[in-house]
Amino acid sequence: MTQYTSSWGELTLPSPEPLEIAIEAGVFGVCREGSPRPSPGEVASIVKEHSIALTATLLEQRHVERSLTLRVHPRTGWPLSEPDRLDELQREYNDLTNQYEGLVDAYASAFGFAAADFLVQIIEPILLQSTAEPAVQKTFF
Repeated sequence: MTQYTSSWGELTLPSPEPLEIAIEAGVFGVCREGSPRPSPGEVASIVKEHSIALTATLLEQRHVERSLTLRVHPRTGWPLSEPDRLDELQREYNDLTNQYEGLVDAYASAFGFAAADFLVQIIEPILLQSTAEPAVQKTFF
């Protein structure tokens, strides 16, 4: 576990063990000697970067979802009355959902589904309590 101090408080991120199959497949890189095993520092960096990407995606997704619910433009706050604009916003929400799921799947392919679930269980509750807006995010890590 690695401890980080963020603008929202203390956060402890896991230090999962890389999957052997992921190492053999070159998920962490490839060199002349084969596929390297990431060091604990490299694992911590990977976990931190994935956490940042998951956090940013969830914040943006939540903001777009709120805009859809209120039927307002996510950047201006102006009312959206045209069906095309609402459809566009729905596509953006769907894209963000797919992006988030892709990030979780990529993490799972490197560290396993249990590790991915554990990371999601750490990040999602923090964001549910957050009032941060994507346009004015503070540094999380």
